[in-house]
This record gives sequence, C-alpha cells and structure tokens, in this order.
Amino acid sequence: MGLTLSVIIVNYNGGEYLKRAVDSLSLLTVDYEIVVVDNNSTDNSLSVLPLRSNLKIIKNEKNVGFGVANNLGVMKCSGDVILLMNNDAALLEDIGSFVKLVRRDKKTVWSCSMVGEDKKVRPSFGRFPSSFLDILLPSRLYSGEGADESSCVDWIEGSLMLTSRVLWERVGGFDENIFMYGEDIILCKEMKEVGAKFVVDPDVKYFHRGGFDESKKGNIYIGFKSYFSKYYSGVRRKYYLTLISAVVFLKYSLGVLFKNRTAADSYRKAM
Repeated sequence: MGLTLSVIIVNYNGGEYLKRAVDSLSLLTVDYEIVVVDNNSTDNSLSVLPLRSNLKIIKNEKNVGFGVANNLGVMKCSGDVILLMNNDAALLEDIGSFVKLVRRDKKTVWSCSMVGEDKKVRPSFGRFPSSFLDILLPSRLYSGEGADESSCVDWIEGSLMLTSRVLWERVGGFDENIFMYGEDIILCKEMKEVGAKFVVDPDVKYFHRGGFDESKKGNIYIGFKSYFSKYYSGVRRKYYLTLISAVVFLKYSLGVLFKNRTAADSYRKAM
C-alpha cells in the first residue's frame, strides 16, 4: 500500500503561523507527507520551516490563487488521502483515526470544530445558498455549535478538509476560474453531486486564526457570485446576480451611514 496521507498547505506570507501549522502535524499517528505550495511570498515565511524528509516545497512565480495552488499541490503529492489545511490553521489533536475512515470510505469528506485564538467554536460548515433570505442574511447558511454526524451539512470550509484522492480526482479539484472565495463551497457541491457525504465531528477541534469577521463580510458575496454564476443560468442567474449586487450596495451604504469603515471597505471591495 502507498503513502496514507498528503497534507497540502497553500502559503502566501504565512509568517509565524506557517511553522505552527507544520509543527502541529507531529500529532498525527499515520504516515504522511507535507506539501507546501508557496504563492510567491515576500515575507520569507518559508525560511521558518524546519528541515524534514517528508516536506516538499513548491514555489510559484506569482500568486495563482487558493484553488489553483491546492490543485498543484495535490497533483504533486503521493497520498491516498488528502488533508487541505490553511497556513494559519493547526491541528490540536491526532486525527489519524479519521484519516483511516476516509481511506476506507472514499466518499466521506471529514472535518471538525474550528476554534480561534479565544478557543471558542466558530462556524465553519453549513448548507448551500438557495434563496433571497440566504443572500440577505448569510449567517443562515452556517451550522452552529452542537452539530453532530447526522447534521445536514452540505459544505465544509477549506481551512481543514479531509478527503480521499479518488473523490478529489473524480471532480477535478477546485474550479481554477476562481481566484479566491467560494471555491470550497463549489468543490463540496461537485463532490455531493457524485455521492459524497460530509461528516463534522464536534468533539474534535482545530485552530484557525482566520475565519469570518467584520473585515471579511464582503468576501461572502464574492463567493455567492461564483456559486450562482456556476450553478444557475438564464433568468434565474441574472436575478440572483442582480440581487447580490443590490444587497452588497445596500450593506456598503449602511456601513458608510453608520460609520462602520471596516464593513464598508469590505463591501466596497465586493462591488
């Protein structure tokens, strides 16, 4: 049998967090390799990485985006199971048993509860958007604390996602037309359409410095544009894209009106 696990970490100016991500993998009790794909960082973040026989580094000459870089990492890796992990994420405990689960059941996609610096659980999975209310109130899409394996989970955030190589190759990985935002939800949609099931274990946790906050509210709408452009056509696509633009402009205007500069800047970038 070949190598069990390949961990793919896309890095862009990861700084001190990249080392934390790589060091956390020592918790694993399965054989693994680490593939770091660097998107032309300018902060010398690769210099913090320790020398390891199981570490591969791929250096891109430009920032090709999250999806393309992950696809490149998977193309160059050797494992039967793939763990996508952000450069500012870290394991907090061994997930070897779940790696073996995904290796046995190749249509299972696994993740666990995401916690931030404050150690509080934050939403990192949910259901696909499908209505006006989902666009107006994106928080409706997220599943909260207390989820279990029987929860209706459509997608898992790409900051920590465990999948089989067979499933990945069947759907062709990330859509390379998307530079960033929404590509993980679209990947999950593609996987679900070929029979994948998504399991989130609430008793296991991982750290992620990033995640959702006030400065990233607009990014949700960039993801919405990608999702509705891909899965809807004709009048319905035009309706949803127009609706998205209107909601983004409304929220930008409210941010300006109430002097919430962080939110306003985020929505302005999404327009």
